[in-house]
Amino acid sequence: MYYFVTFIIYKNIISQGQAKMMKDGKVFRVIQENCWDPEVRIKEMDLSGVTVQVLSTVPVMFSYWAKPQDTLDLAQILNNDLAATVKKYPKRFIGLGTLPLQAPDLAVKEMYHCVNELGFPGVQIGSHVNEWDLNAPELYDIYAVSKCFFP
Repeated sequence: MYYFVTFIIYKNIISQGQAKMMKDGKVFRVIQENCWDPEVRIKEMDLSGVTVQVLSTVPVMFSYWAKPQDTLDLAQILNNDLAATVKKYPKRFIGLGTLPLQAPDLAVKEMYHCVNELGFPGVQIGSHVNEWDLNAPELYDIYAVSKCFFP
């Protein structure tokens, strides 16, 4: 079982406003409820005087190490959930999508989904994709296509 599946299951087991991210049956990271509860996040924003916040996937969930189709499936789940939150609170949140960068063809497909169907103004990417740095030729097609979406 991939740990991102475990996370999705375990995120619903909340103890005092926390959830456990699990990897191979072990706690990988404990996160606070402001990571999944927009009402909590809005209360914290109000206390800090923040009017609008950009939301994105926590980088550990990019899952560039996983099988490309699995990462696309996860990206779609995360992006669709994020879009639902932004739609519910459009004056408080802006969303940035995540892409399966280890498969450039799938990344382009999901970028289209993020921009044209979910209405995101951008995407967030990691600082590297497995062995690729961001200047790897394998990523050039993604950058070329992104110019169409983000001039």
